[in-house]
Amino acid sequence: MLLFLAKINTFPILFPFCKWKLLNKENKAAIEGGKILICNHTSKLDVPMLSYIFFKKKIYYPASATMFQAGKLPSAMFRALGAVRVDTNELSVDMLAELADKLDKNQLVCVFPEGKCNKEDKLLEFQCGVGMLIHALKKNVVPICLDGNYGLFKRCKVAIGDEIPYEELQKFDDNTLGGVQLMMSSLRDRMQQMLDEIRQNERT
Repeated sequence: MLLFLAKINTFPILFPFCKWKLLNKENKAAIEGGKILICNHTSKLDVPMLSYIFFKKKIYYPASATMFQAGKLPSAMFRALGAVRVDTNELSVDMLAELADKLDKNQLVCVFPEGKCNKEDKLLEFQCGVGMLIHALKKNVVPICLDGNYGLFKRCKVAIGDEIPYEELQKFDDNTLGGVQLMMSSLRDRMQQMLDEIRQNERT
């Protein structure tokens, strides 16, 4: 109920800046709960944008503690929209347990593997901590790309990729840092191709 109220109350304020065009609606329709969404990070508006796109679903986001230092009202809004506070850069047992519980309850978890906002055409290197999180949670992954075109009279293009079974990611050795780096590099290459296709569509 709190999530629904947060979306309803923030929608009139943020929607003028968070309009979107979904490029592949069939992939959105296929997304069910219990999945990990990985998304490029272009703006602090990415979180409400995804919450509006998946309006009927609950999405949880591991979020840095600094995100909650913007004031009481923004912090309350981020929590209502699903932000899960992470006080360190390490994967704590409590955080993993909380996210695993959400996934087991058929809800969605979204992570931003770049680790910070990036408006460039090229994605930043993906953080290994996200790869460790994927291996710890052992759930299928759905890549999402945003072009970050927020603002009045603008429309953000959104591409949702094909679901990646966790079994496909298990081929990368999760017991070594090198294996996790290879997995994240593979996911980054896949998402970079998605982002390039969005940019190409913008020019045609």
